[in-house]
Amino acid sequence: MGKISKAQIKAVQKYEKANYDKTTLRMPKGKLDELREAADRESLSINGYIMAAVDLALSGGSASRPSILTEAAEETAKEAATAAGVPLADWLTGAIERAAVIEAEGRRLTRELAAFQVKGKE
Repeated sequence: MGKISKAQIKAVQKYEKANYDKTTLRMPKGKLDELREAADRESLSINGYIMAAVDLALSGGSASRPSILTEAAEETAKEAATAAGVPLADWLTGAIERAAVIEAEGRRLTRELAAFQVKGKE
C-alpha cells in the first residue's frame, strides 16, 4: 500500500467534518475491553456496535444488541409491548417462551393422537 498524501488526509478530514459528529466517550477502566469483546461477538467495529445500541435505544428497544426482527415485526412487537405496559425486550422474551410452550404442547398432542390411532387399528 502506498503512502497516504497530505491531500488525501485533508480530504478525509473535510468529508468527516461535513458528514459526522464526534464525541469522546469515557468509561471505567476495563469497560473498553468488554465493549471490544461484545462488538467482536457481533462482528462489528466498536463504533458500529455503539451506533447499533444507540439507534436501538433511541427507537425504544434494548441497547444490548441490534434487532433481528423485520421492521414490520418490530413495529408490531412494540405496539403489543406498549399495550401490555412492558418493555419490548420483556414482551419478546415472553412471546418466545409462550411459543415454545405451544410448540411443545403441539408435539405432545401429536404423539397422543398417533398413539390413539394405533390403538384404534388393533
